[in-house]
Amino acid sequence: MFLNYFALGVLIFVFLVIFYGIIVIHDIPYEIAKERRHPHQDAIHYAGWVSLFTLHALWPLLWIWATLWREDRGWGMRRIADDYQTARRAMTTPRNDLALASNTPSAIGYYKATFKLKKTGDTFLNMETWGKGQVYVNGHALGRFWSIGPQQTLYCPGCWLKKGENEIVVLDVVGPKQPVVWGQNKPELDKLQLEKSAKHNNIGDKPDLNSATPVAKGETKPGNGWQTIGFSNAATGRYVAIECPSTHDGKPVAIAELYLQGADGKRLSRDGWDVKYADSENLQGNHTGDKAFDLQESTYWQTEAGAPMPHLLVIDLGEECTVSGIEYLPRAEQGAPESVKEFRLFVYDR
Repeated sequence: MFLNYFALGVLIFVFLVIFYGIIVIHDIPYEIAKERRHPHQDAIHYAGWVSLFTLHALWPLLWIWATLWREDRGWGMRRIADDYQTARRAMTTPRNDLALASNTPSAIGYYKATFKLKKTGDTFLNMETWGKGQVYVNGHALGRFWSIGPQQTLYCPGCWLKKGENEIVVLDVVGPKQPVVWGQNKPELDKLQLEKSAKHNNIGDKPDLNSATPVAKGETKPGNGWQTIGFSNAATGRYVAIECPSTHDGKPVAIAELYLQGADGKRLSRDGWDVKYADSENLQGNHTGDKAFDLQESTYWQTEAGAPMPHLLVIDLGEECTVSGIEYLPRAEQGAPESVKEFRLFVYDR
């Protein structure tokens, strides 16, 4: 009899813990919103109760709604005034006093320069080394620019210029390649500078390995953890190519980390490494080739789903090196999904 009552008490206790636990969980988005002084905190609170009666079906959306807002930056977007007075104030305000996000690149901001003229006249200011923004000449808003083009120049009428010293202020919200402006006597209206793709699939960088002899080939072991593949003979070259004909689970290829061993068996420095070529890179999640040597075991190079095998990753070591082996780490998730099975390794100079 005692055991029956004890079991009933345990069931009631578990029920109450689960019941009140669900109530506490449902209010988490509201507590976040209240702490951040969210403008919609009341709506999030009421929506939390609605979510409670739908078995928390709305809870993930409420959490996103609450966390997107921050008092210092709102929804993550900010308006930049484009008048000359604001530009002048910005030029005299220390950067530490500006309302900039902590991760704002240092190249973003206002640039100021002066130039002297003995003679005035109409001209076109070339902005092709800049990113995206606006130009002011002697207090006049000259216009906006964007490096992608096709218009790379801004017309500056001679009446806005003067003999002697002139001032130019540039607001660049992206950051320039070079903070250089020059005048020319004709416009650039047909020059496109398309943004470079994050992929490393330029066909001209793909090596011809058909007649090349691999320094190592075989199969890796399935499962998690580091694996070391030694070469029968050390090889010297600037480029290392990793060819992957198959994976253990038949899915796309993924490599979390790679190290090369030098002639002494120790790891080579990866400071000068770069991706020379990758036949496939999954940009969803930023799984580009450089993630195979970025010091982060949680990130990885991953090929696109459906891309035909074999896959190829070519690494530029930055200089000629002697290589005696390679250390390979698959993805860290349980079972090492998408791990390389068959492989062929090449070391070459061109």
